[in-house]
Amino acid sequence: GLDISRSDVLASIAGEFGLDLPHDADRVRVRADWDEGVRRGVIGSPHFFCGGEQAFCTALSISRDANAALHIAPDVEGMTAFFDQCVSEST
Repeated sequence: GLDISRSDVLASIAGEFGLDLPHDADRVRVRADWDEGVRRGVIGSPHFFCGGEQAFCTALSISRDANAALHIAPDVEGMTAFFDQCVSEST
């Protein structure tokens, strides 16, 4: 429930664990990763890329019904098919 975008909150958490605060170079790398994700069409995490294919959260089937209620269920078949495709492309 803490807002880690606030420097005082981040400093408190870092201090609690004996960690240094991020340096400007860290911020640049994170922003570059973010920009690449936007460019590649990432819609959430986890988002997988394999060859020319991509998939968001392959382990779950996520949908809404007619009343906009969220439904989440395991999608073992979808996950298996995506990863099988990745393995077959890499061999």
